[in-house]
Amino acid sequence: MAALPRVVAQAGLLDNAAVQFAYGGPVLFPAIVWALWKSWRLGRRDERFAFLALAGWPMLLVVAVASLLGAAQGNWPAPAYLSGVVALAAFWPRRIGPPALVSGLALSSLALILVMLAPRMPPWLRWDELYGWREVTAEMERRADALAAPRGLLFLGKHYNQASYFGYNTRGRWPVTTGRVSMFSFWTPPDRFAGWQGIAAVDARDGIGELREDCRHLVPLPDYGVAFPGGGGRRFLIFHCLEYRGTPRAP
Repeated sequence: MAALPRVVAQAGLLDNAAVQFAYGGPVLFPAIVWALWKSWRLGRRDERFAFLALAGWPMLLVVAVASLLGAAQGNWPAPAYLSGVVALAAFWPRRIGPPALVSGLALSSLALILVMLAPRMPPWLRWDELYGWREVTAEMERRADALAAPRGLLFLGKHYNQASYFGYNTRGRWPVTTGRVSMFSFWTPPDRFAGWQGIAAVDARDGIGELREDCRHLVPLPDYGVAFPGGGGRRFLIFHCLEYRGTPRAP
């Protein structure tokens, strides 16, 4: 049992590294890391390369440590790519150009095809996290229209990504936020929505979790199911939030 946390940490690091290969490609991502490593070596004599190395390596190392702690997301190393591509341009080996281009285009095309086909894939194969939010947001809008909210009504996500789905699909018709510290904490003044009513939806598999702390009282509403063309679907728990406690202050 003592080895379990270490195994989980290693899995997080490997998972994040695999995502970088998917983003950058099997040729381009290693080439960027190589270019930053070479910049570090040359930076002792040339401050231009020292700048590129110091703009890239700290971010990669921070993300690596966060991955070991299970806290990193796949897009976090993106700032390091800015200096990485500049360094790679300085050392560009012509022989990697064609394979980098072909592999990058192949991965991008495959990803687009999989995203389009995901709802029609067998349930055990598809990544259904992206699907169902448009339908449940429309259902939340129908229920919101039926509520009389004297102070205002907002859409509430358990986490920032769910709130983002609601914001995208409502096209700005309703205010959207989350009770967790996130980018919404920077966009919304503290207590801007405190006391408002809200409509919240969560995947039934995830449960309510922290959402219980965001409102004085959560009133369960009828569940809502979304069926996928390829079979299966998702069930959402929907709640009426009474007296939202407010978006947390940005750190």
